[in-house]
Amino acid sequence: MKIDKYKNHLANSIMLTLVFSLLFTSCLDNALVQPIEFRTHNSEDILYYLESIGDFPNSLDAPGLVGAGNVFYHINEYLIIDVRSEEQFMAGHIMSAVNISHDNLLDYIENITVNSYNKIVIVSTTGQAACYYTALLRFCHYENVFALKYGMASWNMYFAAPWLNATKSSIMLNSFNSVTQRKNPYTLLPTIDIDSYESITETIKSRVRILLEDEFIDFGVRDISCSASITLDVLYENYISSSEGFANYYPVCLGTNDLYYASMSSLESNGHPPTAVLIKALSPFFEMRSNKYLQTMPIDKTLALYCFNGNLSACFTAYLRLLGYDAKSILFGYNTFNYPRMLTFPVFEEYTFNNAQIHNYPYVTGNSLQEK
Repeated sequence: MKIDKYKNHLANSIMLTLVFSLLFTSCLDNALVQPIEFRTHNSEDILYYLESIGDFPNSLDAPGLVGAGNVFYHINEYLIIDVRSEEQFMAGHIMSAVNISHDNLLDYIENITVNSYNKIVIVSTTGQAACYYTALLRFCHYENVFALKYGMASWNMYFAAPWLNATKSSIMLNSFNSVTQRKNPYTLLPTIDIDSYESITETIKSRVRILLEDEFIDFGVRDISCSASITLDVLYENYISSSEGFANYYPVCLGTNDLYYASMSSLESNGHPPTAVLIKALSPFFEMRSNKYLQTMPIDKTLALYCFNGNLSACFTAYLRLLGYDAKSILFGYNTFNYPRMLTFPVFEEYTFNNAQIHNYPYVTGNSLQEK
């Protein structure tokens, strides 16, 4: 019922292709031009391939984070790529960082000696965009690419305002509940328009290039929205009712029972937005895969993903968009849903942004090498 039927379909397609290829070859032995091999790489092909090479989003490596302290003490060993705007970069950045726009990321990576660096660290304003771009680059086999956890907000207090402001929100908690929502019925994978003449690796690179053209905005005013991210405010502009949820949006909680249920003993507690489903996406569960619940994601709605702090949801947003889903990551995750709850329970400590995450390391402005 799930993706196995696509494997059978793909196997049959490949067999037919081989048969026709042999027939054409036998008939055209004297032809100067070999017959064209027609191949169709679609979402199921991409899915099979990514799962065969490690399934990054569903692995312990995801979302590929590195802390500010690690970067600071190994700064000479790492290539630091700052994907913020030129204006933001000039206002302050990590010494030795290069400023590369999101749409030029893959081209830049392809033209350097990747293995000459211990790590390649992507830096954004809050770290969520960096997680999104890191995932896309990992899909292209760049295994030593990482995202700076919490972005420039963790580097110095001067850059921390976007994160600190996000934790002040408590949007519509009266609409939250801890009722278990049934997952969507299994459905087809999305269909993608891609070049059928490319290899699977080139197909993925082509998809990644398209996705990199759109900026993942991970900061700013609270009503900001883009193709791959959304704020809780914008999601609630589409709120209908506690029973119907959100118009055209399918909210997905990526995490654990602790994140989804505010209290396991009370179904009246404020745990998650109405109609949100739980997809366990932390070790040892990882349910967003072909043999679990990936195909319960609807293809006719926008997936609104959230996790503890927006990092893992950004990674999975990249994955789902690569497969052709319309997916957005809810910025700042549960830190912007119910920050007091994040501060209260030790189970959330690893995923909660606070002053302890801000290291006040030196930075430089403009093109100067003078530290601040």
